[in-house]
Amino acid sequence: MVNELFISYLWKNQLFNHQNLLTSTGDKVSVIHPGIENSNAGADFQQAKIRINDLLWVGAVELHVRASDWNVHGHHTDQSYENVILHVVWEHDRDIRYVNEQQIPTFCLSAWVPQTAIQNTT
Repeated sequence: MVNELFISYLWKNQLFNHQNLLTSTGDKVSVIHPGIENSNAGADFQQAKIRINDLLWVGAVELHVRASDWNVHGHHTDQSYENVILHVVWEHDRDIRYVNEQQIPTFCLSAWVPQTAIQNTT
């Protein structure tokens, strides 16, 4: 079973295929810098640099097994998660929104991880 620790390891070390990355809505994604791992409260990675289509974003990246974990963890009502520029998930089971109801760009990592890496976790 995949957990957030495994997802964090993959993201931190960029252990996935970087060709033709897309968000859940079909926007092009390029990871310029995955960010700095955060061991304090707030999003999992800070100061990430992500290009979505032609726009470069700098901010936080939050990781979850399922996209719906965003709400389960209470991030949808927490202003400290308003700087999240990309929600990296293993399973995209629903669209997630900021407090202001704008949709958060979501990247479903599982589609770009080699099957051998997944098998090594079970």
